[in-house]
Amino acid sequence: MNQTTVMLAVIETSRGGAAMRLDEAVARLSAFIARLDPSHEEYKDDMEMLVRIGACIWESRSVKSEKALDERA
Repeated sequence: MNQTTVMLAVIETSRGGAAMRLDEAVARLSAFIARLDPSHEEYKDDMEMLVRIGACIWESRSVKSEKALDERA
């Protein structure tokens, strides 16, 4: 898939309600990162990018939780 096709698939997956829970997404991303081949020349860059994506997912979870707490107050 090219980048545009992947982005559209992500959007459609979200709109279709098939997105993972945020905690599940972080767990699966962590498992995926753990399977990366450290001997691959792009390992460090790939790992760093995926960890940053995981941080973005985690941040989304934190923002969502804070918003829910604000709405309850």
